[in-house]
Amino acid sequence: MTVLITTHAGADLDGAAAMVAARHLYPGAVAAFSGSAEEKVRGFFADHPEADVAAPKQVDLDAVTLLVLCDTHTPERAGRFAELAGRVPVHAFDHHPPEPGEPPLAKRVIERVGATTTLLAELLRAEGVTLAPWEATLMALGVYEETGSLTFPSTTARDASAAAWFIEQGADLNEVRTRLTQELNLEQLEVLDRLAHHLEVRYLDGFKVGVASAHAERYVAEVAGVANRLLGMDPMDALVLLVAMEEKIILVARGTRPEIGLGELAREFGGGGHATAASATLHDRTLVEASADVWEALDRRLAPLTRADRIMTPRPVTVDHTATLADTERLLTRYGVNSLPVMDGERVAGVVTRETVQKGLFHQMADLPVADVMDADPYVAAPDAPLREVQGHMVERNQRFVPVLDRGRLVGCITRTDLLRSMHRDLKAATPAAALKEPHQRSLKDLMRRRLPAAVRHVLDGGWAREAFPGTMLRGRTLGLIGCGRIGGWMARYARAFDMEVLGYDPFVARLPEGIEPAPLDDLVARADFVSVHVHLSGDTRGLVSRKLFEAMKPGAVFLNTSRGAVADEAALLDALRSGRLAGAGLDVLEGEPDTANHPLVDYAREHDNLLITPHCGGNSPDAVRVVCRRAAEKIRAALEAAP
Repeated sequence: MTVLITTHAGADLDGAAAMVAARHLYPGAVAAFSGSAEEKVRGFFADHPEADVAAPKQVDLDAVTLLVLCDTHTPERAGRFAELAGRVPVHAFDHHPPEPGEPPLAKRVIERVGATTTLLAELLRAEGVTLAPWEATLMALGVYEETGSLTFPSTTARDASAAAWFIEQGADLNEVRTRLTQELNLEQLEVLDRLAHHLEVRYLDGFKVGVASAHAERYVAEVAGVANRLLGMDPMDALVLLVAMEEKIILVARGTRPEIGLGELAREFGGGGHATAASATLHDRTLVEASADVWEALDRRLAPLTRADRIMTPRPVTVDHTATLADTERLLTRYGVNSLPVMDGERVAGVVTRETVQKGLFHQMADLPVADVMDADPYVAAPDAPLREVQGHMVERNQRFVPVLDRGRLVGCITRTDLLRSMHRDLKAATPAAALKEPHQRSLKDLMRRRLPAAVRHVLDGGWAREAFPGTMLRGRTLGLIGCGRIGGWMARYARAFDMEVLGYDPFVARLPEGIEPAPLDDLVARADFVSVHVHLSGDTRGLVSRKLFEAMKPGAVFLNTSRGAVADEAALLDALRSGRLAGAGLDVLEGEPDTANHPLVDYAREHDNLLITPHCGGNSPDAVRVVCRRAAEKIRAALEAAP
């Protein structure tokens, strides 16, 4: 008669540690891996032969009378031992939540803690078990890895208490640190580089999520470690990696927001896990198909999670419908807002904007009631309205302010700032007005460091991880020039120095400069990795780079504009940056400059690294100014000399 203790195939440190812990509860039991084990696990047991854990083929299945599962409660994940579930009783210890309708087991201990090892440790501690130092070290490894050294959102106080007990039992923290800080090997670094260059990030209903895919030429161990490294390079709420190798696709999901439920996501693909860490193995589909399926699943899971009442600003300032435009303007200025709900008693009668009020004041209508100029039929949202519904109405109706009504009563409002912040949770909260009145509380050092490039800040903070800052090689890339006159010609020469392909569009130039391949505008933006604009602003060029062109641009392209802001549809540019279709943009010009303090692109650039804006200073060097002045003087002199 044999009691067999095992864990899921592809055993990690938590599963292996839980197996060793369970042997104290089942004296005389055999512990065996059900299949492969991660490299860290294999390394530990190679250095600790006293652990005495068997390989799958060493177990006589006919002699097994009880199967004990650790870090899984699904017999199907027990590899070679899955067939035992129909013949012998099954006990399970796990911290992954069960699915509705799962078949019952003889015994099942499942609780929401950060690591399964924590559950076993509590049982051993209650029975007064004394651990060998190597056992305490392995269990500490299991808890620390599974909880991100007690930093993952799934971590509980019980995990911290278990870690303290392991230390009391003689855990070797030097060994724990050494085994958990192993550097990525060459194969992992190669896959990391490919994934970083094929990472697509989207903002879905207030969550920043990413899906990265790559082919691996040979087997890559510990894809989870690659996921953790990539998530550290670009923090987001959820990250899904898809790595194709050996006729299968490995799916690894990591995240920081438990409500997304990555374990349930992985189960849709035949895998499993918990809320912030999960995995699966996919067959019979390509990487493109797998990526599309993952995005569809993410979209379906995230759609209901963000509602109007979770993003609204409560208790908004209001104005009575009998107030004059002059009174309304003073109210807008006093509270620093651009829109107000207009009230008729307890009823929302409409919405008025600063722009409408100022137009009325300009036409000498200061005493006109605000009810005469308000939008009397605005879109209003219910508290449980999904974010994407609110967003759709605001964009379709160009409505910057949405009242939120609960059974007809005003309970809040959603502004464009609320919408932007909810869609991009990595935006920092707006600075309170009180903080602006106390500048001495703001650290000059912090302000300076915010303006340093990320790689420089990384070094100043004591880091030196070059793989965290992958660059882009210009050689072999394509530059698309819109405008191929004097400045466009210079840009082409610069690009050819880096061995770039150069495309050009300019209907006003009969023959493009040497080295520029003529291309229709829609073909140019579809092929170019970098699109750079160099045209004068005129009736023909205003809005030349339209929304249609931005939507046709190559995914991951970079847009550059040093001509005039009005040449591009700036609202479409902002949408392309927000959606992630454009990797970035560099602007030396804005429509409406120099009055740009409240420009939407400036607001976006304040909190995002993928948009750089300079104040039309591209040609503002002392040498350039002298050249311009000299040329202007020469033209004036030539004109005077030519005059009769």
